[in-house]
Amino acid sequence: MKYTPSQLEAINLRHTNILVSAGAGSGKTGVLKERVIKYLEEGTHIDELIILTFTNAAAKEMKSRITLAIMNDSLLDLELKRINQAVISTFDSFCLSLVKQYHYLLDLPKSISIADKIRLMKLEEETLEKVLKDNYIQSTSSFKEFVFSLFQRGDNLVYDSIIKLAKFLNKQPNTINYINSFEERYFKEDIVEDFYLEFKEYIYDLFNEFVRTFNNLRREISGYETDKIIDYISVIDNIIVSLSKKDDFDEFINILINIDFPRSPGIKKDNPIKDEFKRYHKLLKDQLIQIKTIFETSKATSKTVLINNVLKTKSLSLELLNLTKQYLNLLQVEKKKQNLYDFRDIFAFAIKLLEENPEIRDYYKYNIVEIMVDEYQDTNDLQVYFLNLIANNNLFMVGDMKQSIYGFRDANPKNFLDKYHEYSKTNKGKVIDLRENFRSRKQIIKDINLCFTHTMDEKIGGINYQDNQSLIFGLTEYEAEDKFDNYGIQLIRYNSKTEKEADPLLNRTKIEIKLLASDILERIQNKKILDIKTKSFRPLRFSDIAILIDRKTDFNQISKYLSNNGIPVNLYSKEPFLVSEEMLFLTSFLKLIRCFYDEEYLKDNFKQVFYSVTRSFVYQIKDEEIISFLIKEEIKQLDDLKVLKKYKEFTKIYETISYLLEIMFDLPLYDFILEVYQTINLYHALKYLDNPSEKEEKLDFFLRNIKGFECFNFDDLIAYLDDIEQHFDWDIEYSQEEKDIDAVKIMTMHASKGLQFPLVYLLGLSKKFNFEDNKDFFICDNHYGIITNVIEEGYYPTFMRYLYLEKARKEYISERIRLFYVALTRAKEHIIMIVDDEAIKEDKKSLDETGYVDSYIRMKYNSYMDFLSSTTIFNRSHSYIPEVNLNKDKKENIINSKKIINIKSFNFNPKPKTKKAYSKKNNNILNDEIIESITYGDYIHHILEQVDFYNLEDSLKMIKDNRLKESLKYLVNSELLDLEMHPKIYQEWEFYDNSLDTLKHGIIDLLVEYDNMFYIIDYKLKHIDDEAYKEQLQGYFDYISSKTNKEVRCYLYSIMDKTIKRVI
Repeated sequence: MKYTPSQLEAINLRHTNILVSAGAGSGKTGVLKERVIKYLEEGTHIDELIILTFTNAAAKEMKSRITLAIMNDSLLDLELKRINQAVISTFDSFCLSLVKQYHYLLDLPKSISIADKIRLMKLEEETLEKVLKDNYIQSTSSFKEFVFSLFQRGDNLVYDSIIKLAKFLNKQPNTINYINSFEERYFKEDIVEDFYLEFKEYIYDLFNEFVRTFNNLRREISGYETDKIIDYISVIDNIIVSLSKKDDFDEFINILINIDFPRSPGIKKDNPIKDEFKRYHKLLKDQLIQIKTIFETSKATSKTVLINNVLKTKSLSLELLNLTKQYLNLLQVEKKKQNLYDFRDIFAFAIKLLEENPEIRDYYKYNIVEIMVDEYQDTNDLQVYFLNLIANNNLFMVGDMKQSIYGFRDANPKNFLDKYHEYSKTNKGKVIDLRENFRSRKQIIKDINLCFTHTMDEKIGGINYQDNQSLIFGLTEYEAEDKFDNYGIQLIRYNSKTEKEADPLLNRTKIEIKLLASDILERIQNKKILDIKTKSFRPLRFSDIAILIDRKTDFNQISKYLSNNGIPVNLYSKEPFLVSEEMLFLTSFLKLIRCFYDEEYLKDNFKQVFYSVTRSFVYQIKDEEIISFLIKEEIKQLDDLKVLKKYKEFTKIYETISYLLEIMFDLPLYDFILEVYQTINLYHALKYLDNPSEKEEKLDFFLRNIKGFECFNFDDLIAYLDDIEQHFDWDIEYSQEEKDIDAVKIMTMHASKGLQFPLVYLLGLSKKFNFEDNKDFFICDNHYGIITNVIEEGYYPTFMRYLYLEKARKEYISERIRLFYVALTRAKEHIIMIVDDEAIKEDKKSLDETGYVDSYIRMKYNSYMDFLSSTTIFNRSHSYIPEVNLNKDKKENIINSKKIINIKSFNFNPKPKTKKAYSKKNNNILNDEIIESITYGDYIHHILEQVDFYNLEDSLKMIKDNRLKESLKYLVNSELLDLEMHPKIYQEWEFYDNSLDTLKHGIIDLLVEYDNMFYIIDYKLKHIDDEAYKEQLQGYFDYISSKTNKEVRCYLYSIMDKTIKRVI
């Protein structure tokens, strides 16, 4: 293979730290492999190198490439004998091998391994409950003050805050030192003074943004001023002058908070600047209100108050730290007792090993020739600390700051950036930039550069794109004929306003899916792509196509629509492990076994698990027969189970479980579960399910997991499964290899990293970002420490919260920009964006003196369309609208469709034999007026199902009923829907409740989930005083309460009267 000069430098440079900044498609993996082979050819042995990656798949691929290269060189035969001893692995695997090797120095068993996640979570839960219980018993003055301060927010706040702080502390390289130095690190007066100066600079930056906006307004309206506009400009000019003269920050604050922003002057309709002036007026007003609000909400009008407010939070923060320290200490004791550890524990043990044993540390420092790290931009602080312990001017790091997209996994892109600057400016290392892209066509490279040249800099984005970060076309094979298509970024454009006027029930998602399906079908019939290996064009296949989306919310809707129109789909979306049909059956069957020997368990669980097992794909007994049995027979004692033998359809189940009970206590758990599989012929029954091979893999995985539960008996396993069922967010960790099939791939942008596709579609670009202002009572941050509120006649924030929120917003926007870079650079030949012209904004292109879009514009990005509006892509890209000609009979039923579980509602009580549902009974005779009311009510419910509360303006445009519009606005502005807290919103949320006596079915109109609260909202057309509604909501309340520790409240909402009534 021919290498570029930069690649050759990365392969051959020796005797110094090296950071390779490798752009997308630059061949970094090949360079790393070739560097390894060069070392081997020079006489270095493979086990004298350490090669670290971030995924097992990447480690496996790297080892495979190196092994193949060694096998192809007879002079390197001896290295094959050493390769299995070489470290070519993930950080986690390397640390685990270190800890196992030196377990005796750490007083750990040699068998130490990674424990099951659910068992660890259960242990954490029990440990924290014990810590809190002990503190309530001891009731120290500091604890009483802490609990009293937070009393109104409940124990859940204390519990959740300790868990969050514990996770934060566990990310520190030395947790104990961090805790011990916390007060000095964050609450010394000179430290708080530094934070205050940072805040002061932040406020001045906001004020300067206000001034820039005002200057832009003056420029835009130049030549169109009226007397009223001149007066308006004069007022704002005076505001700016008065604030600009105040060097004393206290005076600046006092003038600011007393400013009244002028009203917008009346501008005639025929004035061409009317709309632009209106936009600038709103922007200026919002900017000023933003600054004023900071001081008003923090109740601070001077430096002294600002600083003192932070110091007032010290006792609260230190008590939380103390409780968390107790929890972590006890948790380590319990983990040691039970030999249950996660990868974070293993990492901590590895660091301790190296810190306390200089001979081991020195072995790696002086015997390892080089430590190679792939994807260095994804390292976290612990990993960097670990590397520094064993490195000796011999780090070879490969990565791309522009592809750092794993902040939610604690990756710190600053690690990469710090090295980049340090090595660029000093002799501590060498930076090598790999910019040539060997993946994409020239036109795609050009358009990608167009998107990021003015939008990604170090301040927002993470690195200066104009500073050796733009891509250079490198794949000359694409210089072949381009006669078959337009390449680069292409736009499928539509206008949502126009589309909705034609069909009010349409929304952006529906429109985009229709356009997507039409375009795919047209391209499959008519388009060709270049096969690089054969250098010839071939027809486009479904598997050449990837649909990339920011989030998974529309996956099923897209998948169903495409499938319904003859487009095969490969959905890259993980299903929770225990909700799949085969696992639901297995867990129910195991619980049914317990019912045969545990009478208390039988009383609580028999009906539910018996129903689940009998109607499953394994036994396939008809619902009517099961229901008839459950109604007729009362099973409350173990002896009652013998009645099963009287029923032909249930005899086999009785005999099977009776046999299994005979052997249960003579077999280890793993052997017993294997016997269960074989006795019920479980693998054979999988033929009745879709994708039986995938189901088989999951059953095998579950069996392997059980093998690791060495101390478990059968009751422990059932308790384990019950624990998972009782927690919404618990599940067995499992990942399945993706299948290589001829189907369109649908995946998130995150999932696409490391992959490449001939054709990439980008959808949902108008969707609002999911950024949430962190409203937690306690916030943990490396730079700012623990941020909390002042508790004084209620509570209010300190200036630290605003500093943190600005930092968090900047990091979020930066990662969104980098994520979009990842998405665009997946494409080899075509990028097709489906865009709504209504979402294009013309005011996003203003450049600052450095040649980048003004930071205040970028900080306001709230969608990818906002980002794209800052580029010239809409002016320069090829645009078209595909003809939509799809199967109308099929397509209409799959938009917003839900998977309806085929289950019947019934009452288990013999008297009366009725079906049961959570809904009000209506015994009235249906006259014409009632029928009309119900018809209108159905229409209202249908509309409310479609409403996107986070994009309410778009939804309101499709509603013609003004009463409904006003009612929706009222609901959104009520306390129930505080969208600034970014709650999760579930509409028409369907559930089945298996209680002791009944199997009930319910549909909750609106379920709103906050961090510490669920709101259940039931829509009523008008009257909300009927007592029957309370019974209905009580059923909803009971079900949700049984599934969560959060507080649950229930409300009725009268759509016509705009009245909210709390019922529970």
